[in-house]
Amino acid sequence: MSLIYTNPKTWPQLRQVLQQISRCLSDFFGILIDEGVAAQAIDAGEVVYIPSAGNIDLADASAIATGRAVGVARENIASGASGEFVSNGKVTNTGWSLTPGATYFLSGTTPGAIVTAPDDTTEGTAVVQSVGFALSATELYVHIPPPMQY
Repeated sequence: MSLIYTNPKTWPQLRQVLQQISRCLSDFFGILIDEGVAAQAIDAGEVVYIPSAGNIDLADASAIATGRAVGVARENIASGASGEFVSNGKVTNTGWSLTPGATYFLSGTTPGAIVTAPDDTTEGTAVVQSVGFALSATELYVHIPPPMQY
């Protein structure tokens, strides 16, 4: 558990208090937001996982190790920078052209991408990782269950 300042005196302390409040409100309203440091540049809307180094990186369904998605980036995150991802809840990305009502899966060929059909090209090492379903052409409701090995 991280330290919570009850009387923040610096901007970093105030930022930490505001992040904690934001997470509490997010949990209350049904959206789960987390934060991580990017191992490489990550674009808003890309699916991420947490490798053994503990940072966040682009998820990929072609292997079990990279197929355990934890969320979808809410914003562009530069390599080495900290950024937010949604593990459960709505993400909006004006660059998407989703099919409303369709279920989306983690791509096995393009790291971080979502597709409407799970990748089954690498039998024995690939995973089927559902990411969520489209609410509209630009909104995805993220809900990530444990992956299934193909």
